[in-house]
Amino acid sequence: MPFPGDESAAGDRIDLWYVLEERAGSPEWLRRYERVLAPEEAERRARFSRERDRRLFLLSRALVRTTLSRYAPVDPAVWRFESGLLGKPEIAAPHDRPPLRFNLTHTPGLVACVVALGHEVGVDVERSDRRVSLAVARRAFSGEEAASLERLGDDERREAFFDLWTLREAYVKARGAGMLRVPGDALTFRLEPGGEPSVTFGAGWPDDPARWRFFRLRPGGRHHCAVAVRCPRPADLVLRVRETVPLAGEDGD
Repeated sequence: MPFPGDESAAGDRIDLWYVLEERAGSPEWLRRYERVLAPEEAERRARFSRERDRRLFLLSRALVRTTLSRYAPVDPAVWRFESGLLGKPEIAAPHDRPPLRFNLTHTPGLVACVVALGHEVGVDVERSDRRVSLAVARRAFSGEEAASLERLGDDERREAFFDLWTLREAYVKARGAGMLRVPGDALTFRLEPGGEPSVTFGAGWPDDPARWRFFRLRPGGRHHCAVAVRCPRPADLVLRVRETVPLAGEDGD
């Protein structure tokens, strides 16, 4: 089924849909979202002790369900999910649907979902007002990445830190490697000013950089976001970014 609103081949398109919590987190909207949860999702939500966590969980489940229903004639409440290889979330039902791949992420203030046809995808978002630590960078990033951060001033370092962090997380999520330990030197991102990031892999990490495409963006202006896509022809990919409110209909997007 073609992606909506685009005449290009569906396999060449990646769609990122995001929701700002301030627009869609009111009690009225949350009551609507409760109606599309599966029983196991409602039980999981009830186990969160903090209201903020319950709200973000509900908003993320509403977003992924309503987003997937844009690409298949399926009621948002009907989708069922399972953990695939290495724990990556996948669609379990219905079976008569396009070969959709998705990934979901959230942080206070924002929820995002990336969707593709047949390509493995990952997405990560982080608030840009979080504290930046060079000690964390030395543990989590490659030596080259950490050294590049140390050469920057405070403002530039903050921007680059969250770019590198979200790129790494998006890659790990696209690979489904969240249950594995990914050493800092397994991959190194290079941030080209005004251009797309590039990646190289360490000798002990089997992967091919020619099969990957990475995107950086700032949805809502207060968050860093990265999307990772693995496919045979990365140069042909187009990323479309849309803000939405789940269950608002096309007029609310």
